[in-house]
Amino acid sequence: MVRDGGVHGVVTTFFDISEKIKMRDELRHGQIVMERLVGAVTDGVITFDDDRRILVFNNAAERMFLTPAREALGSLVDRFFDGQFPLHALATQGQGALLALTGRRSATHATFHLEASFSRIVTEDGT
Repeated sequence: MVRDGGVHGVVTTFFDISEKIKMRDELRHGQIVMERLVGAVTDGVITFDDDRRILVFNNAAERMFLTPAREALGSLVDRFFDGQFPLHALATQGQGALLALTGRRSATHATFHLEASFSRIVTEDGT
């Protein structure tokens, strides 16, 4: 409060944010569980966004492509495949269809044969 040109008091408001904190903690717990699950899968898992930038690169993908996740994240998924990356497969063959591809190991540039299945996931951040 201001009186006679000076401060004589303060008005403070408080909000109970317990539910907000609980929801944030539950969401974070779910994220940790999902990260551990994807990390433990023995198949390579790579997720990428609409711009083809890698968002998830699990431990098996690191071993398969000889690239640490920290180097793969944010880069174009195309770098790990020899030839054109077949995004059209989602439209023509549907989700879960197995495709034969030629992979490229980042460290050695050696190619190898692999099978991949694609699943489109839509989130509030995009596909």
